[in-house]
Formats: sequence, structure tokens, C-alpha cells
Amino acid sequence: MKRSVFYIVFSLLLMGSLCVTSCQEVYSDDPSMELSFSVDTVRFDTVFTSIGSATAQVRVRNFNKKAIYLDYIRLAGGSSSYFRLNIDGMSNAEHQVTGIELPAKDSLFIFVEVTVDPLNQAAPILVEDEIIFAYNGKKQEVRLEAYGQDMEVLRDYTFSSDTTLSGVLPYLVYGDLVVDSAVTLTLNPGCRFYYHRDARLLVKGSLKAEGTKDAPITMKADRLDDIFVNISYDFVDGQWGGIWLLNPEGNHSLKHVEINSGIDGMVVVGTLSSQPTLLLENCKIHNFSRYGLAAENADVTSVNTEISNCAGYCVYMAGGKHTFIHNTIANYFSRTTIAIHSATRQDQVSVCLNDVGKTSPMQSTFYNCIIAGTRRSEFGLFTPFEQQYNGVFAHNMIQTDSLNGPQFNQIKYLTMDDYIGEKVDSTLFRNISYEGEAYYDFTLDSLSLARDKADISIAEHYQFDRLGNNRLADGKPDLGAYEYVVDTPEK
Repeated sequence: MKRSVFYIVFSLLLMGSLCVTSCQEVYSDDPSMELSFSVDTVRFDTVFTSIGSATAQVRVRNFNKKAIYLDYIRLAGGSSSYFRLNIDGMSNAEHQVTGIELPAKDSLFIFVEVTVDPLNQAAPILVEDEIIFAYNGKKQEVRLEAYGQDMEVLRDYTFSSDTTLSGVLPYLVYGDLVVDSAVTLTLNPGCRFYYHRDARLLVKGSLKAEGTKDAPITMKADRLDDIFVNISYDFVDGQWGGIWLLNPEGNHSLKHVEINSGIDGMVVVGTLSSQPTLLLENCKIHNFSRYGLAAENADVTSVNTEISNCAGYCVYMAGGKHTFIHNTIANYFSRTTIAIHSATRQDQVSVCLNDVGKTSPMQSTFYNCIIAGTRRSEFGLFTPFEQQYNGVFAHNMIQTDSLNGPQFNQIKYLTMDDYIGEKVDSTLFRNISYEGEAYYDFTLDSLSLARDKADISIAEHYQFDRLGNNRLADGKPDLGAYEYVVDTPEK
């Protein structure tokens, strides 16, 4: 009996020893073995100084048949680096971890962040480092790059006297940026505003933002990284509150201004007795979770402007006088398969003219415009007496079956038959989705039905399109904000 117990115990010990031996990793010291990395360079776009970046990720894979023992993983810059590492859950002030075991066919993750100290200069500066992987007598590297940018922070700030902003540094806005009553805020060409979540520009006075083609004024959210690989946060709507023009007697002018990725683009508010004026020239209002341009009891003129991709109306006008000339109003907003939108498109037209309710007398003029999108009809005129409505709509391309009334002349209607027969959805514009090289590019395709359809007598007063291209060069101007230009092959 004792002998049997001895043999059983001996057998169990032997089996355990064999199991331990077989389960131990066999490390290779072959210097020809290589690690694989998800990226060879981690690039952070502009990083505001003193404000930490988003977190980037590097996946390190061992595709070899044997385990690798890493002597260390560390930052070349060590403790003085702008960058920070978390290596498979481990981090320290030296940004170095030693003695890492990476089994065969396994992987580990490294998380990277960066904070750049103030630079005391206007131009951004490139900061660099690298992650070093040492094993088997060799080293591999992953490069790290970031551009540090000084900025001026405006936190719940009010302009209480007439102010001109030079735009030497970008402005980072937290909370409400307020222009007080009887005050004019002037923005010089090249001004850049980055709004934190829910921040807004509230104008109780007047706004004069006049950029140029080469130095536009930009207003966008403060997330400057990518939400997915090669998909910028510029493409994510609803990140900030938008621009609210609240002075019934305000006089606002925006030229070469690009506004994107907020809740509302621009909201203009007047009264029955007093209507503010708003001029938009060569502007772009794109990607909003509610309205692009909404005005109540206001005098609005929009020329050479793109208003696009809104969950609600791209353009909503209620009361007042409105003039739209050579505008591209395109609404292809939808929840994408990668969910870059915070909302889905509502059951609303792209352009809504609402002459119902307590509003001031309404007058609308549309010349040489494009109104298109994903709905069967993208235009709505709501008025008690359509035949008597004070409006002129001439030489426009409008996506709807038909419009009745003497106000509509020389209209090219885009119907479902057009879409089926001529594939308008893929040829009206260069790109109507987030996919491809040109994200939602509403310049005209070479086969676009909008080419050569504009009224030249109107176009002569607006010779150059939003991008500075000559509409009259071929004697046949195009509809919308963009003149078709043949792509020039890169040399």
C-alpha cells in the first residue's frame, strides 16, 4: 500500500515538473527577429501648450514563433521628454520599463500623451522623441511627433468696448464669449477660434469678421486630433454651441469665414420692429447637429457661400428679407457606420422659408443656387398665400418634384427620376460622403448637372467663386458657390 502511494506521489510530481517545463516560455535571442508596430510614427496635430493632448495608442505585436524578452522600453528623451508613456499599464517619471516578456503570437499596448510647455512665440514648434525597444542586442524605434502651439485663452469673457483681434495667436474659448451691447468685435484675417464643448459666441452688439481667401477666419471645436484613423474631429458635429447674433439692431459682416462642427452654425434674432443685417460672403457653414443658418426677423444676404450637412435645417428663415446668390446648400448629413455624428438627420428640408406666424413681412430672393440633399424634397415654402408670396427664385437647381407660383422661374428640378436615370447622387458633387480622399466635397463633379446653368447676367456681378475661380472664364458660369475647374495633375 505504501509503495502504491509512493508511486502515485512520484508520478504526480513528475507530471507537474513536465508541465512546468513545457509551459515555460522559450525566449529567442535571434537578432533577426522583429517586433511589429501598429504605426511607425505617432503624430499629434496641433497641441495647445500647457494643455495635455488626447491619448494615442501603439500596439506592439510579436508574430514570431518564440517569445521575446525585452531589456527595456523607454523614451529616448527620458524624464525631460514632453511625451508620456503608459506601457501595458505601467508608467513612471523616467518613462522606462525593463524586463518585459512578450510571448509568441501576443501583443502589448503603449499609450502616449504629450504636453508642451509655453513657447512664447506665435508660430507652432515641432517637438519630437521616440520610443526605443531593446532586445536581442538590437533596437527598434517608433517616432513621436507633435506641434506645440501657444494660444490665448478666453474663459467666460465679455468684450465691453470696441475691440479688434489681430489673430497672431489662436483663441481657445471656454464658456460664453460675449460681445456686449453697442460694442463691435472686429476679427482680422487669419483669426482662429477653437471652442471647448458647449462654448458659444454671443453677440449682443455687432460682429465684423472679414478674412481673405488666403487668410480665412476659422471657428471650430478644440479637438484637433482624430476620432478614428484618418478621420478628424472636424467631421464630428455638436461639439460647441455656435454663433448667436442677438442684437435686433446689429450690423454683422462675415467674409471668408469657415464655421464647422457645432450645434448651431449661426442664429440671428430680430424683432417685428427691428431687423438686424447679416452679410455672408465666401463663407462655409458645415456639419451641425441642429441648424446651419437660422434667422428670425432679420435681413440676410448670402453670396458665394456653402451651407451644408445639418441634422435640422441648413437654412431656416422666418420673417425679414433674404437674398441668396450663388449658394451651395447641400444636406447629406446622416449617421455614418462609424458614428462620427452625434445626431441623425431629422425629417426636415434643407431650406425652410416660414412665413407663418408672428413675423415681420418676408421677402426672399434666390439666384443661381443649388439646393440638394438626401430627401425627396429639400425645399419648403410655408406661407398662407403662396401665389402672393413676395419672392423671386430664378435659375436655381432645387431638389423637389415641382414648385407652383409665379415666383419660380428657370428652375432645374432634381427629382427621383434624375437620381435613377442620371446618377445625380454621385455626379452632382465630387463627394457626398465621409469616404474617399475628399470628405464631403461639394465642389462640382465633371458630369454635374449644375455646370453651365447659371444666369450670366447675375454671375457677371460675382465674377469669382468662393475659392477665387473665375466664373466667366469659359463664358458659361455654373450654379452654386463653386465654379467647376479641371483638376491639374500633380507634377
